[in-house]
Amino acid sequence: LEFFFEKPLEAIVSSIRSAISAPPGRKFVVADLSSIELVVIAWLTGCKFWLDVVKSGKDAYKAFAVEWLQVAYEEVTKAMRNLSKPPALGCGYRMGAGREVINSAGDKEKTGLWGYGANMGVDLTKEQCKEAVKVYRSLSPEIVSAWYELEKAALECVSTQEPQSALGGRIVFDLKPPFLRMRLPSGRCIHYCRPRIEQVEIEFEDEETGEVITSKKIGLTYERVSQTSGKWVRRGNHGGRFIEQAVQAIARDLLAEGLRNADEAGFEVVGHYHDEILTL
Repeated sequence: LEFFFEKPLEAIVSSIRSAISAPPGRKFVVADLSSIELVVIAWLTGCKFWLDVVKSGKDAYKAFAVEWLQVAYEEVTKAMRNLSKPPALGCGYRMGAGREVINSAGDKEKTGLWGYGANMGVDLTKEQCKEAVKVYRSLSPEIVSAWYELEKAALECVSTQEPQSALGGRIVFDLKPPFLRMRLPSGRCIHYCRPRIEQVEIEFEDEETGEVITSKKIGLTYERVSQTSGKWVRRGNHGGRFIEQAVQAIARDLLAEGLRNADEAGFEVVGHYHDEILTL
């Protein structure tokens, strides 16, 4: 396994889905929420470009390819659509173009959109990533504004100890010690343990020179359990992460409603995975 795959565990996990089969005489019925994260972020932020794409019924990734690669919608090839998928999905979460770094294991690793695309099996160049980020942000000013609005509301909530609403009241931050809570449209909350306002260090790559710049800014941090060490660590959160967490949580709420609807319609729900329901 180590010879053929760099990460054996990922290879094993990716085999689970194909190992599941329906009982004799029955078949699976599978349904997913099409481009759900893109649809939710468009609705949550009121982004005109993406809302228009959704309303028109066009393929979202092809629509982005039209603007990014400057081709007619009918001329977008399968390869072009595939290239457009990572930026159309990832750039809404304040993802930068990315760079190559050395991780804790001493291996080279790509960050940002560059790494996001690689994890999806899409081979983007660094220059393509830079251009895609610029195009996405120019098409989606409402999403860019939402990053700063959410970040500001969270900081003000912790600072003033008073509830703060954002994005037209769709998101509300409040405090229920020891948690900062981000309340979703469904009423469900995402919790951030022991929030603190402090100076945080950020790294970014200068778009012109490519130089890595480190600076400090006032930001919000909270405590969480590290997925690698299992220990409690303090982590910074910014507007891009807040919107990512809100969008994915809202998408989960929609999936939960779909699970109920499928059950009431007489389907036997045997599993669900991200945006997909598996029934018999």
